[in-house]
Order: sequence, then structure tokens, then C-alpha cells
Amino acid sequence: MGGIDRQSEDNTVFFTATVKNTEIMDTGENISVEINTEEFKAGLYLQQSICNEMGVEDIEALKIGEKISFRVEKAKAEQLDKAEFVNIAALKTEMKVILSLEDYNDYMRDAAYPARMVGGAIAMLSLFGALFFWMKSRRAKRSNRKAES
Repeated sequence: MGGIDRQSEDNTVFFTATVKNTEIMDTGENISVEINTEEFKAGLYLQQSICNEMGVEDIEALKIGEKISFRVEKAKAEQLDKAEFVNIAALKTEMKVILSLEDYNDYMRDAAYPARMVGGAIAMLSLFGALFFWMKSRRAKRSNRKAES
């Protein structure tokens, strides 16, 4: 996950666009959103981990023809005219901030927490395993030396 929860004005690009339509994908357990615009080929995507936390009421309220502003990671900005969809890190209308960079970072940090904990646990278990087998091999070498004497 690297720096996915460390988005800022320095590592994102600001765009404005006109809402063409919105698609809300709701499986009952998870919700994700795609906003299509007049200006860009790629849909603006808000992933499940964000939508499940923030809700989609403000997205549902977007009207066709409404102006929105959003931020995309610099590395993905070129994809707006090439990809099918691009994840956005911030979204607002002229009247309301729907998703701030701070909220995005908080949601992504929360979503990444279980994976980071599992990664940490695996690292600790690997360390303990390596220490155990290192100590076991040292003992075996000592016993072989004593047996040879």
C-alpha cells in the first residue's frame, strides 16, 4: 500500500469536470461509485473502502451538468483519457466538499490497517522462526563438536 494513505496537494493533480452520470454499485455489503464526466474518458472511481465509510448520499445528489472538482494521484493523471476508470482522492462541488484529502487518507489508512497488522504478524513469526532454527543449528553444531572430542 506504500503511500496510498498519504495523498496531498503535492502528489495529486486538481481537475474540474461536468457530471455526465453517476453509477452506484451496491452489492448489499459493499458500495462503490463511478462518476462519468463530459471531459474525460475514464470514470472517476470511489472504491468500496471509502464508500462504505462515507456513504453515497452526496454522490446520489450530484446532478447531470453539475461542475465538480477532484484530485487524482499524479502518476494516474495521464490515465484520465486512456483508462476505463481512475481512483480519485478528493471530490467537491461548488457548494460542498464530498471527500477531502484528509478524509481519503483516513479511510485508506483504516482500510489498510488489517493488512498491515497481518504483514507485521507474519514478519514477527518469520523472525522468531529464523531465530529458533538458528539457535537449533548452533546447538547441533555444539553437540557434534562435543561428540567428536
